[in-house]
Amino acid sequence: MGYLSNAYEKSKQWFRSTDGSPVDQETGPPPPTAQQPSKHQPVPSNQRPQVQPSANPKKKSVRMDNKDYAKAINRLKNSLPDLKRKWGKNHIEVAETYYTMAAMYELRGDKQEARENYQQALIIFSGRLGSKHPKVWSIEKKIKALE
Repeated sequence: MGYLSNAYEKSKQWFRSTDGSPVDQETGPPPPTAQQPSKHQPVPSNQRPQVQPSANPKKKSVRMDNKDYAKAINRLKNSLPDLKRKWGKNHIEVAETYYTMAAMYELRGDKQEARENYQQALIIFSGRLGSKHPKVWSIEKKIKALE
């Protein structure tokens, strides 16, 4: 729970720093990023990202094909041992990886693999977040839909 409470406190500080509310004087607001510069750290105009208009505004977005999903799933699978070694087998990052793989399997139509990965994610999320968390409910609903 320490991880979640620390993240919550950081987000509260960040929101206070952006909405004008007073910020704790000891820690101050979090440092600005390049995406969220402060008035003390402006981004020069030559470093700002340039948005290029689409050559064909009616062109639809490009979807991933099965080969792309297979590559992505393989990368995620290969990252699991490193994540488990670094964070532990019941860490939220590990659960998110299982969840992402399950979603990709589901999009490919591989219900069995999707169900197995959703179940792995569910075990970790329910242990870390509790059975009443919306993420847990969402995963349970996805598993039932795959039956």
